[in-house]
Amino acid sequence: MTLFRWLRDLFAGPPQPPPPLDARIDALATIWGVEPPIAWHVTQLYAAQYQVALDVAADALQGLSYGEAREQVGEG
Repeated sequence: MTLFRWLRDLFAGPPQPPPPLDARIDALATIWGVEPPIAWHVTQLYAAQYQVALDVAADALQGLSYGEAREQVGEG
């Protein structure tokens, strides 16, 4: 557990479950001014990119250089 997460948990109280996916997609669609199916596709696009970033970070923490980590997840 990182210090940041520990402090956040200390002041935030018990964790709250995230809102249902449909509610989050509807909220994004309203904010962006698009239809919900478009918002869903955009979130799926960014979810894939976010996962690649997490994979690179995990590999970097294991001692690989940034370039080696990107190559290992197919981004190099």
